[in-house]
Amino acid sequence: MALDTASKTLLQSFGIDPEALSAAVTATAETPFTFTPKGGEVKIGDNTFHIYDTAGHEGLKGRVKQEVLTQAEEIGIKAIKKAANIEFEGKDPLKLIEAIEAKLKLPVDDKLKEKDRDILQLKTNWETEKAAREKAELLYKDREELDRDISFFPDNRIKSVKDKTLRMELKDEGITFGEHEGKPAVFLNGEVKKNADLSLVDPKTFTGEFFKTKGWIVEETPQGKQKSTFDTKTPNNNTSKPAFNHDTTYASVVAKYGSFNDKAQAEYTIAQLESAG
Repeated sequence: MALDTASKTLLQSFGIDPEALSAAVTATAETPFTFTPKGGEVKIGDNTFHIYDTAGHEGLKGRVKQEVLTQAEEIGIKAIKKAANIEFEGKDPLKLIEAIEAKLKLPVDDKLKEKDRDILQLKTNWETEKAAREKAELLYKDREELDRDISFFPDNRIKSVKDKTLRMELKDEGITFGEHEGKPAVFLNGEVKKNADLSLVDPKTFTGEFFKTKGWIVEETPQGKQKSTFDTKTPNNNTSKPAFNHDTTYASVVAKYGSFNDKAQAEYTIAQLESAG
């Protein structure tokens, strides 16, 4: 039984070749069938569906977020205008403050000075709120970038050191990650890294090789046990087991890094592991 024209058109709107699908379904042997979803609008009956790729989905999220923030700000301004019974053109919060200031003008006395202080406080509060929102957005972006960078790390990396510490070590080496022409890329001191054929270096492949040279992976010993290594200066080729001393090791890493921060804690922990074997 063949598909009707309407069904074929619907399948095609999703990026599915109806002829290839029919051939795969009616084949006597198992036959693979693949297709690439077609982006854009798809109408089914009275409903319209939107299909987005990754870039389109992220762009939609950004637009929705910005629109929500803008609408929330405008609603707040309208509420203040209504409560204060004032009128002014536009949606600028600073214009609202100026309108309030004009309405509250009084003779030059202590009350006027008090109102000036109130207006100054309003402006200060607005700037503080704006700075807090910008900081929150920056932290959100930093978190997204951290998660992206960690996704490029090899699965057999050492677990005794925090991922964000390993990422900080990469940055100290001038290595960062980002996008180049819409594709994931590795950057060294701001310059994109490419292979001999001028194709982009794959971040996952790069970190796998780089972590190995730095000793940041878990290796199999001849006895089948796993050994963790962490050396930010040279590859792991030191098979000796120095005796561990808490006082001297703690004092050494604190003197080296200025406090018992992530790097100091990582070096302290590795010293413990190496002495334990």
